[in-house]
Amino acid sequence: MIDTAVRGTTCAELIRRLRMIRPEIPIITVSPSGYDPCGGEQFHVSSYDPQDLLEQPQVICPQETRRRAEESHLAE
Repeated sequence: MIDTAVRGTTCAELIRRLRMIRPEIPIITVSPSGYDPCGGEQFHVSSYDPQDLLEQPQVICPQETRRRAEESHLAE
């Protein structure tokens, strides 16, 4: 997750750079209510509410998918 108020660069630029390194990872941006998404992210949460923040990874990567990924890392 990326806070849309990144210092030293724009949020959109940070997303662009991350895509150059790891194009396959999902990116979630977080901003306080009323702020727009950066652009380029797959998901956006417009709240710092802990429940809202915890729900997004569940939507993106359901528990079964995470379990399989963890098992594949253990097999390496």
